[in-house]
Amino acid sequence: MKVRENTMRWRLALALGALLLGLLAGPRQGMAASQLCFPGKTQFCIAGRFLEYWQQNGGLEVFGYPLSAAQEQPNADTGQRYLTQQFERNRFELHPENERPYDVLLGRLGADQLRLGTGPAPTFSDMEFALPPEQRQPKDGCLWFPETRYNLCDYIGWNGPEFKLGFLSYWRAHGLREGRMDAYQRSLALLGYPISGLFEAYNSSGDYVLIQIFERARMEYHFAKPEHGVLLGRLGAEALNPVTGWQIVRNLLPASVAVYTPVSMPGRYGRPSLFHFEPMAQGLSYTMLYQGASETDHVGLILGQGFQGWDELIPPGEGQTEPLRIAGVEGSLSTWSRIYEETPVDVYVARWQSGGQTYRLAAESNVMTRAEFLGLAGGLAALR
Repeated sequence: MKVRENTMRWRLALALGALLLGLLAGPRQGMAASQLCFPGKTQFCIAGRFLEYWQQNGGLEVFGYPLSAAQEQPNADTGQRYLTQQFERNRFELHPENERPYDVLLGRLGADQLRLGTGPAPTFSDMEFALPPEQRQPKDGCLWFPETRYNLCDYIGWNGPEFKLGFLSYWRAHGLREGRMDAYQRSLALLGYPISGLFEAYNSSGDYVLIQIFERARMEYHFAKPEHGVLLGRLGAEALNPVTGWQIVRNLLPASVAVYTPVSMPGRYGRPSLFHFEPMAQGLSYTMLYQGASETDHVGLILGQGFQGWDELIPPGEGQTEPLRIAGVEGSLSTWSRIYEETPVDVYVARWQSGGQTYRLAAESNVMTRAEFLGLAGGLAALR
């Protein structure tokens, strides 16, 4: 009898033990199931509060794949350490001292890129991009942000009829999922204020896109993929591997084309803020525009071999060419006049050869004086 009782007690103990183990195992299985991994895409997973935030506020479309493990890192502004995880398009930072949903804060990666100068190099822009804040004004049909004095629009009409861009619609359709906020506040919490005008550029993937930068995001319209609508730039990936816009463009060019690093301009222009690149048959043409300059204020430089340049286009009998020594290299300076909007201007073209390449620099007298132009030509030639 005692043997049978002992056996029953033993079986009961085993059953209770199994039940206890099952109860203990339940949360562990739940924790394991609360992480999301992407085999074949990235070696990192998302888990816990970061996963919840990622899924609730846009997931792959808005944030992209995880590019790091969640780990403690110092905050660049405060120096305090927080649990941080990097994603393709943003950075998550866990602040347990805050109430939800503010316990997860997003990095201001768009603002960081503008501050550090590591974003795409503009190649063409609307005039709002170059205007100082006091000259920017609200536009009809757009959302105006007085805090940064930029417009957010759905349509643009550069070089022809208007076409739908969709940046404003995207901003309104995406926001932090928080019921205590109105629609404007939700979008602002997720994407931030616009901090640039519209401009065209090559992004870090080599795609030619129309861009507008926000505090926490970069909207892109891909000219080659209009069916995709608005996509967000890979700010998080670019923060992990920073590359300047100049390097992006340079990497897209043939190795045989020599390209100068941007230099400071004489007089009122300072460092170039805008570059318009135009590949040519055997070289590259680019126009440099400047912060605060008008639409026609530019300096152009052509680099390459064996193609027609501005100095070959001087109207017969209207120009003059004189020898010119540029940074120790023999060259020539061509000058002729033309009428621009009823105003006569002189056109200067410096031409020289070095290392088998032909270089041509052109500017107009409404942009800089002859002496300033020659100084710039000498500075560029010295940068070989």
